[in-house]
Amino acid sequence: MKVAAIFCATLFLGVSLFLTASAQTPSPDSSKSLDVSQLEALAKKIDEQNAKIDALSQEILKLEQQVSHIRPGT
Repeated sequence: MKVAAIFCATLFLGVSLFLTASAQTPSPDSSKSLDVSQLEALAKKIDEQNAKIDALSQEILKLEQQVSHIRPGT
């Protein structure tokens, strides 16, 4: 289950890096304001998804802890 936590962390960092790189890319045309608003909307959706992923990761960790305390055969 540690793989799931590592995967979630890697996914989060990758998305964060992508958003940072996208935000720093200069737009060649001032008519790209629509694109900026679309990027902001996508960033908000990604943040919401990351929050859901974080919540699920926490649930996985709790379940792992519960399972680790159960003895086999009981």
